[in-house]
Amino acid sequence: MDVSYTLPLVVVIGSPPRASMAANEISDVVAGHADVASARGPAEMAALTREDARQVAVAVIVADDLNVDETLEELTRLGAFDIDDVRIVVVSWKSEHHDMTRAVDSGRLHSVVAHPTEGIVGWMVASEVRGWLVDHAHDALTLPAEPNAPGGQSALLEMLYASEEVLVERLMEWVERALGARAVLHLPEGTRLTRQGMSVDGVYVVLKGSVALHRQAGREVLLLHHASTGPVVGLVALTSRSEAHFTSTATTDLEVVHLSIEQLDRALRLTPQLGIVLASLSMRALTGRLLRSEELQFERNELNRQLEAERTRLTEALRALEEARLELVSQARFATLGELSAGVAHELNNPVAAIQGVAGHIHSDLSHLLTGHPEESLLREVLQAVSQRSSVPTSVQRAARREIEKA
Repeated sequence: MDVSYTLPLVVVIGSPPRASMAANEISDVVAGHADVASARGPAEMAALTREDARQVAVAVIVADDLNVDETLEELTRLGAFDIDDVRIVVVSWKSEHHDMTRAVDSGRLHSVVAHPTEGIVGWMVASEVRGWLVDHAHDALTLPAEPNAPGGQSALLEMLYASEEVLVERLMEWVERALGARAVLHLPEGTRLTRQGMSVDGVYVVLKGSVALHRQAGREVLLLHHASTGPVVGLVALTSRSEAHFTSTATTDLEVVHLSIEQLDRALRLTPQLGIVLASLSMRALTGRLLRSEELQFERNELNRQLEAERTRLTEALRALEEARLELVSQARFATLGELSAGVAHELNNPVAAIQGVAGHIHSDLSHLLTGHPEESLLREVLQAVSQRSSVPTSVQRAARREIEKA
């Protein structure tokens, strides 16, 4: 087959004869899409891939005498190939394995083929090669399908991969094939299809429009996103034979088909394919609700983080306010002390002023009396010192006192 890309490698690691048989079987199946190389262990494989620089698409570990985790670890250490870009397939004849912990935990393990019959290893590796080629934008449509299996995908996988519109079309096609044409109900916005706590006696298939689910829990109302509702309303409660878990309310004008339990049961018995469609729709709706629940959890965690940050900010603000309050209280105390000091000073100024006035008169009288006194100069020196509030020597004070007493 002519291809426009360099063929990748499929490497088979293990001891003969089983590893050799696996390599031969794989070569027959992937010919034209990949080449196959074999090695007994990681060291030999590392040497081989150093000589051949092509990309490795699939590594097949024949786990007869090899520890899977240790083999992968050694391949990584030796740099045999880009381990994160390789699909790992383990072929084993053992009933139990305790050596795949790191392989599973790292996400590198893609397939385990246990006790393979003829053709199964080749088919499994071909599937992995197909996936690798698609991931790398190469054509892989001509790779063979599973041996002895009907062509195409299984009905369940086909339905899981189909769009919601296709699923609803298939659902109505098989329902009408079993029950005949169904009447389409036109319902206005705000109509409740199910009510929380009330028994469910059928399902509604939403052909057109949107429905929202609400759940009352105490005073709190939980609203699920429209994308998580699904086109079949009431199916979850019906499968568990319980009351409605949610109130289903039309958020737009609706076109719906109602199927009672008896009608649904008859349609399922007459057209078993209908069960696959319902299972696919249920899985899709439950997956949507799970994802929405996780989104709500992330949103709640983010709100809690923001709330904690706001609480921290408010705590710091309160601490700053308390420090400011204490500072203001301290300033108020100093202001009060200043006012008290001013009041005391004012009260002292009046008698001091009176004393100063009397002292002035005494000074004037003494100056007049000292005129012509024999010790006038000494006494005036003392009087001047007293007036200027300077220190007068004790000897001078005594001499002045004696002269005044004599006078």
